[in-house]
Amino acid sequence: YAEEEIRRIEQEYEKEVRRGATPLFWEDVQVGEEVPSLIKGPLTISDIIAFDMGRGSPYIRAHRRAYLYRRRHPAAYPLDEFGIPDVVERVHWSEELARKTGNPAPYDYGAQRFAWLCQLMTNWMGDEGFLRRFKIELRRFNYVGDITWCKGKVVEKYEEESQHLVKCEVWCQDQRDRVTARGETLVALSSR
Repeated sequence: YAEEEIRRIEQEYEKEVRRGATPLFWEDVQVGEEVPSLIKGPLTISDIIAFDMGRGSPYIRAHRRAYLYRRRHPAAYPLDEFGIPDVVERVHWSEELARKTGNPAPYDYGAQRFAWLCQLMTNWMGDEGFLRRFKIELRRFNYVGDITWCKGKVVEKYEEESQHLVKCEVWCQDQRDRVTARGETLVALSSR
């Protein structure tokens, strides 16, 4: 990336909209309206490691704890380039292992894009909204260096059992205009 490209990406980060405590009322939402997008990236190894540290990994453990876990799950620890058993999750930060799996580079955890799309919706709906349903399908890999835009659109509004509901389509789109994840959400909003 050229310095100018990084600046443009940073400017998009500056424009991120977070509703917070300002309520979004059901009556103010229109079918067809876009949810303000989020940008993520360019994806780095540090982003991937930070995500994994935050969510916790069942495999990444140190020293004796790693050894004890590896005894129970030996297939989860293929040998690294030094002949040392190490986690299969290395595909997310090791170019060598990623290539052995047929990928050109390390790639994100799919759950990262789930989290990003969840953030897209919580930023939009604010603290008063309630995310009732969140269904996402991963479609493509998101490789180190990729930029992802998280996007959404209101597709339906209805009332059910005294709840005011909004259904949205959501998706992740990379710099190549490929959809890497897609799904739908259902949000309950306050009514005036």
